[in-house]
Amino acid sequence: GSYNTNLGYQAGYLTNTGYSNVMIGYGAGKFATTSYENTIVGAVAGRNISNVSTFGQGETFIGYNSGNAITTGTFNTLVGHQSGKIITTGGSNTGVGRAVFNDLTTGGYNTGIGHAAGYYLDTGIGNLCLGNSACSNPDTLGAGNITGSYNAGIGEYAGATMDGLTNAWA
Repeated sequence: GSYNTNLGYQAGYLTNTGYSNVMIGYGAGKFATTSYENTIVGAVAGRNISNVSTFGQGETFIGYNSGNAITTGTFNTLVGHQSGKIITTGGSNTGVGRAVFNDLTTGGYNTGIGHAAGYYLDTGIGNLCLGNSACSNPDTLGAGNITGSYNAGIGEYAGATMDGLTNAWA
């Protein structure tokens, strides 16, 4: 690859034709063989980013294990310890806070700001979760918006009962 900056054991380890990437931390972007224009900072952050050239583009992952499972998702911005750690194909998500989008896998166009915001969200689309544990209640297993779309939860635990709803707010 070209124009890449890799720092840390196995950071960008398999990058061959990927370009314009910054990967810092142990195993950061390890499998980003052809991915491009990514900023990945933190141990094992973005570790599994796809090796398919049309995917793994424009990702920003900052924090330990952030965006670790991304395979074909694009344009995600995840900042915080273990933020979006199991997103695989979801794209255009923005999450800031520890454990934000903890269970998100395929959902897209979601915004979560705050500790554990959108914690149980999985496949939902277009949700806004602002505040500590907004759109979820991580103290109660599975309590929160899991599949709902186009909902807004603003405040601590706001929207924890919006699962399956569309266009709701709390």
